[in-house]
Amino acid sequence: MITISTLCRRNSLLGPPGPKTSLIDKIVSLKNTWVVLVLFILVLGGIYLGIFTPTEAAGVGACGAFLFAVGRRQLGWQAFKDSIVETGKTTAMIFIIITGCCLKA
Repeated sequence: MITISTLCRRNSLLGPPGPKTSLIDKIVSLKNTWVVLVLFILVLGGIYLGIFTPTEAAGVGACGAFLFAVGRRQLGWQAFKDSIVETGKTTAMIFIIITGCCLKA
């Protein structure tokens, strides 16, 4: 960010200013980001308040993201099946790596 800021200050053609917007327009543009904010507060708030550990927070965040996707009807059956298959593949790769490390020792 510092590099981009420095380059744009030297040569204003690299980053011309955008159109002026009011504070209300900026707030309205954030209307679709509330899900991310809720998950962020839930996960980090839970960790800092001592409600759950970082590992548990990862599970809570994944579960929350899944529930938001289902609730907003953004996750169809095919995408759900694909995510389960990809999760299985990733888990299998991790177990193979762990097994290889344990057998070598």
